[in-house]
Amino acid sequence: MQSAFKVDNLDNKELSFSLGSHPAFNVPINSEGDFTDYQLQFSPTNLNLKQFEIVKVPAPYRNGKIIPLDIADKGKIALNYEMFAAGLVIIENDGISKVKLSSKTSDHSIEISLTDFRYVCLWTKEGANAPFLCIEPFQGLPDIKGQQSDLLSKAANVVLKPQQSKLLQYQIGLK
Repeated sequence: MQSAFKVDNLDNKELSFSLGSHPAFNVPINSEGDFTDYQLQFSPTNLNLKQFEIVKVPAPYRNGKIIPLDIADKGKIALNYEMFAAGLVIIENDGISKVKLSSKTSDHSIEISLTDFRYVCLWTKEGANAPFLCIEPFQGLPDIKGQQSDLLSKAANVVLKPQQSKLLQYQIGLK
């Protein structure tokens, strides 16, 4: 499945925008195993991934800090509910081409190609042990708590010149 978003600036002024998508997947896939049996595999596997520290007051904001992402062997993150205590895990896409959701307890997997998006957000309902995971391609970031930002110069927004277009795409593959 491919999703595509085209933004056209038809104005004679610059246009600033952020854009994201919210695909959610049942975890466990096909009721096979438990949430904590699953992992995310980032490709390529040699990336130095970072995440934005999030504060929740009550909506999620960034606090301005970027911290290393706790990655296990070969670009893998084991899923657990504690990692979503602040609600979101926003990862800077520093070369991520794909994210694969899989488990040793299932033959099924989900793979998302993210090359057009600068960030990937992981989310499940905090405190609920919910049976789903969102793997969200994102171009844009939440605000930093307590800082006002001008929309045209907001960090991570895309700015289009007059009459310019931008196409952002991602693909989801199911096995």
